[in-house]
Amino acid sequence: MDEQLIRIGLKYAGTVYDLQVSKKTTLKLLAEQLRPALAVVKVELPARFELHLLNKALTLDENVPLQAYPLGDGDQFEVSVRKENDADK
Repeated sequence: MDEQLIRIGLKYAGTVYDLQVSKKTTLKLLAEQLRPALAVVKVELPARFELHLLNKALTLDENVPLQAYPLGDGDQFEVSVRKENDADK
């Protein structure tokens, strides 16, 4: 596999979707790309959501490339609905 790509799991609505993403992408860009990517398999994400890393105790800055963190194949992210009163990011 290309070392610039990682395979991650995306947990949403009780299902884990296997994805391959570039290490150069940011969390913000990944979130933007998920809606059209998952639409292909008829999954509609909420209008406002956030991505959280599940299996590591890391806080990711949404504007920093994933390659800046110790992430690798098999890491899991979860889609969580952003509440109405949360500030726009």
